Amino acid sequence: MIEAQNIYDEPTFWEHYNKFPRSEKGELGASEWPELLRILPKDFNHKKVLDLACGEGWFARWSRLNGAAQVDAMDLSTNMLAKAKKQGLANGITDINYSVMNFETLRLPWGAYDVVFCGLAT
Repeated sequence: MIEAQNIYDEPTFWEHYNKFPRSEKGELGASEWPELLRILPKDFNHKKVLDLACGEGWFARWSRLNGAAQVDAMDLSTNMLAKAKKQGLANGITDINYSVMNFETLRLPWGAYDVVFCGLAT
């Protein structure tokens, strides 16, 4: 099996990545966000959401703030998850489940989530 790519935990890359607009502004810095809002479900109330390759967790936070009952956020990068948790706490969100996950080995039971989102995984 090929080792999972995890450049976000490489210090020099991480330093430069944090200067990108999406890193500084979250969803407001993501050029695809207005288009995503048009195609996402309008009602997140009581939904179980999985944010794959959650990065800094902006979709996970948005989901929770928009009524999701359960949000699980997964990423391979410990740097991304630490930043996601920190930003969640800064926004008063304490109930997102964060976990390190290699998506090449992830197996989910059918119907485990109402919404599964994966933004920019490579």
